[in-house]
Amino acid sequence: MPITLYLRLPADPTATTSWLALEPGTIARSGSSLPAAAGLGAQRVIALVPGSEVLLTHADLPATSRQRMLQAVPYVLEEQLADEVEALHFAVGRRNSDGQVPVAVVASAYMERWLEQLTAAGLAPHLLLPDILALPWEPDSWTLLLEEEAAILRTGEAQGYAFEPDLLAAALPHALAREERPRQMVVHDCRPAAPPDPSLELACGAAEVGLVRRDCRLGAFQLLASGPIEGAIDLLQGPFSRREQAGKRWRPWIPTAALLAALLLLEGGMLFSEYLQLARTDQQLTERIEAVYREAFPDSKRIVDARVQMEQQLTLLRGGAGQQEFADLLTRAAPILAATQGLELQALRYREGELELEIRLAELAGLDRLKAALGGEAGLSAEIQNANAADSTVEARLVLRRSGRS
Repeated sequence: MPITLYLRLPADPTATTSWLALEPGTIARSGSSLPAAAGLGAQRVIALVPGSEVLLTHADLPATSRQRMLQAVPYVLEEQLADEVEALHFAVGRRNSDGQVPVAVVASAYMERWLEQLTAAGLAPHLLLPDILALPWEPDSWTLLLEEEAAILRTGEAQGYAFEPDLLAAALPHALAREERPRQMVVHDCRPAAPPDPSLELACGAAEVGLVRRDCRLGAFQLLASGPIEGAIDLLQGPFSRREQAGKRWRPWIPTAALLAALLLLEGGMLFSEYLQLARTDQQLTERIEAVYREAFPDSKRIVDARVQMEQQLTLLRGGAGQQEFADLLTRAAPILAATQGLELQALRYREGELELEIRLAELAGLDRLKAALGGEAGLSAEIQNANAADSTVEARLVLRRSGRS
């Protein structure tokens, strides 16, 4: 079943962080070890931060995109804030019925500390909310949570305060005097064995506000985890949005990735260049083989694979002893002839163990090199019977025999 993981980050950075894993309608598990919480593999992670560190207010902003509102809100609220706006982080909620935009203000240093703490434990929150806005709430009603270390009061969909419990007698009348009074105040006193606080009756009675006390048997954390959060202000906005956080994690790897991509591109280009060179060489050899085949078998009209067709022709010529001799001489001489630059085969005749070639070469020195190659590489006896130089070419007649025959 899908698991929702709630985290409650303490105001004291040295204190432990409590967590509560919820499955639909039930508590799956709870604890205070963040690595153990990360091991649950929750589908949704909601982190609650201390309301004492977050200012909830509102601003008159023009109807525009969220990004533009985030850019404008520091200047709208600048005179209301004690700290420099450059050191603060702003998050906006959805516009209310009065046309005002709820705003949450928190020190950027706190945001960085909370996110670093969660990231170190392998947790990436989907929502980061002030705990005030996790309290159950309904219109025309306030909700007050009392704990040993803190008291939080939710006065609206995106409004509330946090203060020390000892200041309850002063803080509550002040809040009732400043804001529109609710119909009732719902109090969850989660302090163990705490007697009823008379200041609550006094403040509510003076303001003519109904007082409803609720038990806290399940504890403050589960109360916070049970409240609706759809209207709460998510602090993961602007530079602390999930997209920006993902970018920060990946940004240090960008130079490495770029270098790797460049190396792969370079290697790929070199391989492609080598492939093109080999393809050109292969094409040249194929064309040369076809030329030799046409010179050797001028009656062939269609060439599909010169190498295979030459083998087939040689197989036909091996029908008798003379044909076998001819085939052997031609097989030895053909590679040498094909590799000789500028050679034109004009005629080919076989007679009694001798293969007579009439050829044309570009230079006289090439004739000597051809004779040497036939005698060395092919192992044939080559005799130049006639050679005539005309213009820039040499025409010659060669007689090839197997070595040892005269």
